[in-house]
Amino acid sequence: MAPEVTRRQVEWDVGAGVHRVVMDAQRQQTQIGELRFGSQGHEGYTIGALAESARTM
Repeated sequence: MAPEVTRRQVEWDVGAGVHRVVMDAQRQQTQIGELRFGSQGHEGYTIGALAESARTM
């Protein structure tokens, strides 16, 4: 029914010294009879100079 669409955005906040990655996805939708299957996702990650600073959003 609909193709998969994924958007990725990578940012570098120089002032904070942080990298950010944000991914939004709308995965392929399928229809069988009256049933529709599909999914959406939103993921975000940040990391600074130290590995311990890594976070999910």
